[in-house]
Amino acid sequence: MVEERNFQFWRRLLIIFNIFYIILAFTFLFFAIFTRVNSLIIDLHLLVGLIFLSLYLIFLSVFGIVAAAKHHQVLLFFYIILLVVLFLFQFILACTYLTIRGENKYDLLKESYEKSIDHIQLKYNCCGFSNLTNFNRNVTCQNLPCCHSTDQCCETLPMCYTLLNSELNKHLKIIGSILLVFTITQIIAIYMTLKFRNTRNPAIFI
Repeated sequence: MVEERNFQFWRRLLIIFNIFYIILAFTFLFFAIFTRVNSLIIDLHLLVGLIFLSLYLIFLSVFGIVAAAKHHQVLLFFYIILLVVLFLFQFILACTYLTIRGENKYDLLKESYEKSIDHIQLKYNCCGFSNLTNFNRNVTCQNLPCCHSTDQCCETLPMCYTLLNSELNKHLKIIGSILLVFTITQIIAIYMTLKFRNTRNPAIFI
């Protein structure tokens, strides 16, 4: 009776954990799409990595639920292997988000800015990229509404780099921190799977 309760406890806990992973995966997927649509400045490669992580996590969670429900030793073994792969990929992705600095970040922002100058300048109400770039405000910012007004307010608008850098830092910090905290749950999941895998199924011995 005690063995039965112990077995069912670990099985249910592992299934609940994987359902939580599915919810988390859809959260990551939504955040990636939302950031891409609204930000314009997140690197496409980082977003692809986040989307791949979300889809992999959904597959892994379904796989884990099936393995836990059947208490299949081989499936549980491969589930542990997949968890380790997820842990490594997720840790690398989190570190990438949190460690983009200096020239790499400047180049990323500049590339994003040059791809959609008018859109970014209208959205952030800024003019030009930075003091390191040579540009004519009357030409670069000619599509801004205020540049056609009598007071020529575009002459006082801030550079876009400062505003873009602030938003990028916010997004990278949020995503990176969530991913880093999430890596801790991988260790818990691996421990639970090992514990459940080594727990005898009472039904087999009845």
